[in-house]
Amino acid sequence: MKNIKTTTFSTLVILITMCLNAYGQMTLPPGVTVKELEEAKKRLEMERDAIFTDALHLTISQAADFSPIYSRYSREKNDLDEDLIRLMVDYLKEYEHADRKFMHEFIVRSERYQKQDLKLRKRYFKEINKKISMQVASEFYELDDFCSTVLRLNILASLPFTQRILK
Repeated sequence: MKNIKTTTFSTLVILITMCLNAYGQMTLPPGVTVKELEEAKKRLEMERDAIFTDALHLTISQAADFSPIYSRYSREKNDLDEDLIRLMVDYLKEYEHADRKFMHEFIVRSERYQKQDLKLRKRYFKEINKKISMQVASEFYELDDFCSTVLRLNILASLPFTQRILK
């Protein structure tokens, strides 16, 4: 079941990055609507939730403590995901004609996103460690890193330069 969840998560990430790439070109892939993209993002959120829920194997007491923490984390993580998507859309729109100033701003925004993502992961690691256990906090950290890496890897693979070097 965990492999299915991971596969589904990866499939949803690929759909989102395919749509992201198309948004950067201001068109959607054939047969994909804005509503479908929004649904894919929602399913991605639900799949991420399921990965955390299935993998952590929390006791009833731990789950009661974890649930409100995870709800706050999930809202903040979704906001960060939106920031990443906006960043990549902006990059794709300007890629062909990007000047020095734009690329510098892109790098600054990318670094800011990565710092915020790590800061979020660390903050929730500390909170989970304090309220539940080091084991659960470590597993949370690893799962968050995994999900973030899968998302970033798929987005990076959809970018024009990366596509050229992967061929």
